[in-house]
Amino acid sequence: MERVVRIVLAAILLLTTTVAADTLRVPEDFGTVQSAIDAASSGDFVSVGPGTYNELLDMQGKAIRLFGRDGAAATTIDATGLGGSAIVCMNGETSETVIAGLTLTGGTGTLNPVWQTLQGGGIFIYTASPTVVNCVLTLNTSEFGGGGIWAQNSESYLANLRFDDNHTLLETRGGGGMYLWNSSATVMRCSFSNNTADSGGGLRCKGGGSAYIRRCSFVNNESFSFGGAVAVTGATPAFDRCLFDGNVAASYGGAVSTGGVLTTFLNCYFRENVANTTGGAIRVNDGGAEFDGCDFASNLAGLGGGGIVVNDSACTVTRGSFQENDGTSNGGAIHLTGVSSVDVDLNFFCGNQPTTISGDWNDLGGNAIYASCSTTCPGDIDANGTVDLMDALSLIAQWGQCDGVSSCFADQNDDGQVNVADLIIVIENFGACP
Repeated sequence: MERVVRIVLAAILLLTTTVAADTLRVPEDFGTVQSAIDAASSGDFVSVGPGTYNELLDMQGKAIRLFGRDGAAATTIDATGLGGSAIVCMNGETSETVIAGLTLTGGTGTLNPVWQTLQGGGIFIYTASPTVVNCVLTLNTSEFGGGGIWAQNSESYLANLRFDDNHTLLETRGGGGMYLWNSSATVMRCSFSNNTADSGGGLRCKGGGSAYIRRCSFVNNESFSFGGAVAVTGATPAFDRCLFDGNVAASYGGAVSTGGVLTTFLNCYFRENVANTTGGAIRVNDGGAEFDGCDFASNLAGLGGGGIVVNDSACTVTRGSFQENDGTSNGGAIHLTGVSSVDVDLNFFCGNQPTTISGDWNDLGGNAIYASCSTTCPGDIDANGTVDLMDALSLIAQWGQCDGVSSCFADQNDDGQVNVADLIIVIENFGACP
């Protein structure tokens, strides 16, 4: 009986709370969005009608729901000419503060109370964790970082956001689309396109935090230094089922540059990213990375590592594929420099130029390497497009029973041992691959 009473009381409380919540309508009841926010109490809804509102908004730490009732395509907060962020959350907002269904544009950032620099053109989040969903952030800028969003000391939930054509203006600054400083935000189903910054054209993660980034796309972002799409320093983000396509870095890490941390990539796809120096898709520097189920196709680096360059770092690469990546001078798929270690297992490599992997790597087995993705070439053990003396020497070095651990590339007929039968295959196919 006591349990029934508690349930009934809880239901009454919930009903009372729901009934007590008001919906404040703009422009019907309030002439501006900010005046509606000023009048709102915890639990209230601020419903913004279609139109463009030339305002700067402060959520004031309130647990309210601010939303465009006809969605982002119809409802715009335009901060152009007002000298600030379109929306500010810096009064301890929690997940109960919800921003939804708005386009945010024209923002230029808010003065950070620590560094006195302008950040977060679209939304400035400081020691707060609002929920932001179903919004578009476009044509915002900031001097220091986070043209679209700056989030500092935050555990925000950010979902279904579109970051398009946002920019960070000063040299050595980053996060054209978004900057996460010491933040463990959850970023879900967001798209980053055509954003620019000196580092991390789409996203910058720095200063701590373990952000979780899932099912996001990074397309045609650009950095003027490193990390065309993403730059990571001193943080430990995880990327799950993300797409990196057509991003460009003037220096290294065409899609992603990581430094001094462990970064995780699960089932991600890297395609046609470009770095002028090393790491067409990714540069891992002075730290580590784990790649599981990732695919790399047609990435380009000017000085090595068309897919991945690993510098003074330790990496694991598992269950992936590397197809037609170009390192120009070193390691089309993977290039190791400095004191580095890479464990490679269960991967498929084909058509990577000028070589597949340059540097010492650990073959944990189950790997397949081919010179071409369209034709096979029996006897081409080192997958360089020619069956020659180097293949014969490699075969002799692997002579005997395969150890059951490494990939045993010289076992051309897949009988579990390297012997005369495999040598005959090499001899019969001497010369250029078809």
